[in-house]
Amino acid sequence: MRNRLPIVYLVDSAGVNLPYQDGIFPGQYGAARIFYYNSLMRRRLKIPQIAAVMGMCIAGGAYLPALSDVIIMVEGSSFMGLGGPNLVKGAVGQVVDAEKLGGAALHTRVSGVAHYAAKDDAECLGIVRQKLRELRAPRPRPRVTLPPSPPKDCTICCPPITACPMRWNR
Repeated sequence: MRNRLPIVYLVDSAGVNLPYQDGIFPGQYGAARIFYYNSLMRRRLKIPQIAAVMGMCIAGGAYLPALSDVIIMVEGSSFMGLGGPNLVKGAVGQVVDAEKLGGAALHTRVSGVAHYAAKDDAECLGIVRQKLRELRAPRPRPRVTLPPSPPKDCTICCPPITACPMRWNR
């Protein structure tokens, strides 16, 4: 964050194992701080964030790319959603495939959550590189250099018995 360099996320997350979720998200040091820092970098620091969704991103794993500035998904292998096809089947008994539930086509053409659909991982990474090239270089911070000031007392640099070799013009 200090250098304000663009962040690239290569995302493939199956989410949290549900029996362990109570130890993952709550509290000051839980996984929720990742989303907090993600939004801080985006809103306050204006650090560009690019997410390449290259696999299944379910539940908490879907928040990270969804909070990014640019999202690229791979057709046929990317999924982004709070619950997958198995959850839908278990909850309501409906059979739906991952592509129609939260795939690249849905999120780039219907929901508008994702910005680009790539045909494969190589094209996805190519789009990431292109987006990085399009970014403007960050403004360099002005360097403040102060002229050296002489010590007020030569005893700082020289013992009081010897003559000071430095001649300070005041």
